[in-house]
Amino acid sequence: MAYPAYNGPDARSQPYGSTYPQPTIQVQIPRPATNQAYYPNNGSCYGPVVHNYPAVESPYIPQPQNFPAAALPPTPTFVNASAHIPTELNVQGPASATPPLDYQLLLLSLAEDYFAAAHGQGSMVALARREVEMEQYYKLIATGLGCLEAVLKNWRLQPHREAVVRLRYATILYEETENVMEAEAVLSKGILVCERHRLIDLKYNMQHLLARIMFTTNARAALKFLDGVIQDVEALVTFPKKVSTC
Repeated sequence: MAYPAYNGPDARSQPYGSTYPQPTIQVQIPRPATNQAYYPNNGSCYGPVVHNYPAVESPYIPQPQNFPAAALPPTPTFVNASAHIPTELNVQGPASATPPLDYQLLLLSLAEDYFAAAHGQGSMVALARREVEMEQYYKLIATGLGCLEAVLKNWRLQPHREAVVRLRYATILYEETENVMEAEAVLSKGILVCERHRLIDLKYNMQHLLARIMFTTNARAALKFLDGVIQDVEALVTFPKKVSTC
């Protein structure tokens, strides 16, 4: 820094001890652009002064995160809606429900099929008299009787159908087997059903078959039974209006 020239008296030319006015010197020390303050003191300076300024938070900068592939939402796919528009409307009604299977009719039909198959080969069995064919014949008859018996024991039939099944069952027992007592028991229950529900025609058919069965064991009892049946028929013919048939 350049100092101004001194124009006062020369000190060397003055005697010792004389006083002269001292020049005033102003020195400007540049301060650095920091938070440190310097205090001049005979050309020396002390350390920096600490100022308690409020801390300035740095701005938040979001950092990229790596998510696993399973956590990422699925990428939306664009579907061409016009490609799925039907050109024709296929209107279909409700599917027809399958009707439940009537096991009564099924067993009755099977019984008649077994009887027909056995009677179809009855003439050949009678002529040949071979044991294998006779065994097959009676096996078919027994299977048909089993079907009728299952229907009578496992279901509560309508009165007319029950009477028809019982008459058919007793007829096969009388013609194809030797179970006379069982046939009589079946016919007795069938006659009661016919009397309760006024099934006159089926009642007399059962009474006729019962008389034939009784005649094989006790002819006198069979004739006495027929006398009572004849009296009932005569009463029915004499007063037909009092009887209502179903």
